[in-house]
Amino acid sequence: MSSIWPRAAALGAALALMTPAVALAEGADATALCAQADHPCSVRIDPVVREAAGYPVTVAGATNTATALQAYRVLLDGDRIAALEPYGDPLPVSLNAAGIAQANLVMPKLPAQDAGGYVLVGLAGERGTDVSAMVGSFTVLGASRPTLLGDGYGDQKPVGQVLDLQYYAAVPGTRYTVDMQDDTGAWSDLSAPGQPGDIAASPDAVGHLRYALPRGLASKQYAFRLRNTTLGEVVADWHATPSLSPVARSRTTVWTPPPVGNRIGNSATRHAHRTGPTKLAAAVIVVICLPITLVPGMRAARRRRHLARLALAPAAAPQSRASATGASVTTAEDGR
Repeated sequence: MSSIWPRAAALGAALALMTPAVALAEGADATALCAQADHPCSVRIDPVVREAAGYPVTVAGATNTATALQAYRVLLDGDRIAALEPYGDPLPVSLNAAGIAQANLVMPKLPAQDAGGYVLVGLAGERGTDVSAMVGSFTVLGASRPTLLGDGYGDQKPVGQVLDLQYYAAVPGTRYTVDMQDDTGAWSDLSAPGQPGDIAASPDAVGHLRYALPRGLASKQYAFRLRNTTLGEVVADWHATPSLSPVARSRTTVWTPPPVGNRIGNSATRHAHRTGPTKLAAAVIVVICLPITLVPGMRAARRRRHLARLALAPAAAPQSRASATGASVTTAEDGR
């Protein structure tokens, strides 16, 4: 029995030498994942997703490396990232000998009070909001409650006029209506009949929900709500006052995300930015080489045409002389 343990230990050591070691990139160590990679590192996901569904994610980076993925909800303050809130659980992944890993990341169902919007899918353990030093990709999350962009007015709304309530980050195919509560507490649908655009398209597309306040309302606050009729859920509510002279208010614009990872030397974002000079250099080479290629070809073509004319000249010469002689004879005969 005593000889078995040394042999087992030797066998374990041999297997350890034969198996590639898997390095662990602790936390959000984007530098370790990218610096040791022989190709651009990246975390890629579809540009649009929806809540309560899973999506394939591709990770590229250093070979034989273990890390973890994490989705983050992007919380905005105007057009600035105020916070990156972890969304769902971290997902461990292991990159193979080619430096690639495939995973299925689930987007959980959002709480009822949270609207869809932008999500960053990157490495677990990120701190701060500077995405230029992170590896990841932005995607738009479609949810039961979309992000409302406004209808062009503030708390005072015009009456008898169709308003265009715009939104984005909705689940495709979802239908919405706007309801108003009257003095008796009953709710009525104010959605303009026959108006297109009340069915959500892609989460990254702006939707249009058209509704109108009826005439004859008292100038006081009324309760309004946005209802997801596909699911039978109320997803937003607000108060507004009918007015004959409402003040217009600009809608919120859809946020444009900044580039991710452009401060990381070997990130896919940096490589994408380098394609501009590369394309310019290629265009310059084409412009320089095009005359060098075309001019000799044009000269050769002219030379071939010249040689072809010379080859035909001896055969045509006797005919020319005969014609000339005939003309002389005819002239002489005419002279006689």
